[in-house]
Amino acid sequence: MQAFEGYENVKTNDYGERLEVGGHTCKILDVKQEDYTTKDNKTFSKLRCKIDICEPDKQAGFYERKFKNDAEKDAMTAKWKGYFDVTIPKNDSEDIVKQLFKTFITSVEHSNPGYDWIKSNWDEKTLIGKKFGLVFGLEEFVLPSTGNTITFCRGRFARSTEKIEEAPIPKVKLLDGTYKDYEQYMRDRNNNNNSNNNSNIGDSNEDVPTSQFANNDDLPF
Repeated sequence: MQAFEGYENVKTNDYGERLEVGGHTCKILDVKQEDYTTKDNKTFSKLRCKIDICEPDKQAGFYERKFKNDAEKDAMTAKWKGYFDVTIPKNDSEDIVKQLFKTFITSVEHSNPGYDWIKSNWDEKTLIGKKFGLVFGLEEFVLPSTGNTITFCRGRFARSTEKIEEAPIPKVKLLDGTYKDYEQYMRDRNNNNNSNNNSNIGDSNEDVPTSQFANNDDLPF
């Protein structure tokens, strides 16, 4: 076998610890409002919450560990991966957008006795340091650089921390926008892997910014 140049300097990627699907207890480390403009010049805003998994969750500190591991490999490109985005409704927003926002806020209230969003005068900075439950599920995504289909673990909806570990695993969101039961998806994927015809399906532990989707399959009610 002919050696290729630069072998000693090639960086490997073992993906490290993976975040388990299902419910996790999270802590809000920082929060800010971000404004966006769509291609048709419509504006909307999101609450962008920087989060990490926290005690008593068995994966507490997950995003901090991931950031430190990435920084050890390349400090210039390491980025914090734990975020949860919530669209801020307007008066004329669809009901489902308002439901998702209130679901997040009430999840924080129920997880932090004594905290009252209305009494906080809708000050998003009062969310910092608060805990809430977040249910993670798988979603398919195409890597633009390679065209390969991967799956990543993404926060799908908020709920209180009470019995969050017992939250059912959400359906997997497929490339075409449809959903498949998690267990069935994993069986199909394993069968594809065994037949060596997996359409380049693989895992991603990139944990892209998490957000609540305005889709009934993502609602906990």
